[in-house]
Amino acid sequence: MAQARIVLREEHLTIANDLKENTRLGSLTEVVGVLLTRYGRHLKATWELEPGADTMAEVAPTPTAQPVTLSEQSTPPRDPGTHLAPLWS
Repeated sequence: MAQARIVLREEHLTIANDLKENTRLGSLTEVVGVLLTRYGRHLKATWELEPGADTMAEVAPTPTAQPVTLSEQSTPPRDPGTHLAPLWS
């Protein structure tokens, strides 16, 4: 098995220890292994920096929602309180 030493900042070590407790994994090595195997491909696929680039790649603007006009045949919204069963009997 290959070995590597990883040095974490204090705040990251706290998060890693919390993950270790929550997941009941046996070691920080296992925590890192789970993070890499479950999320590594996603991080690689969605990372916005090109190798060697100094700035983030430009991202296309998000389209804005267009207002929708209801037709005259639409039924008015129901009062949400009229169709619910009482909470207490």
